[in-house]
Amino acid sequence: DGRRVVTHISEVLDYNMAESKYEIRDLFTREYKDADDGGTLVRTGVRPRFAETLEEHGCAWPFDEERTSRRLS
Repeated sequence: DGRRVVTHISEVLDYNMAESKYEIRDLFTREYKDADDGGTLVRTGVRPRFAETLEEHGCAWPFDEERTSRRLS
């Protein structure tokens, strides 16, 4: 149908000089139930490195609590 959707939200960690590429890790990924399903963005459970910086500025990473049913559309 030509739609474009976000499939991953990732954090860039470091540049690996030996492999000449950036290291990334997924914070959210889109999961599909079947071929016709539009999918849902789901947390991977990884706490990003920038979460501490958010806290220093008075904001909390909103996914620190155990909320296993939390899903984003």
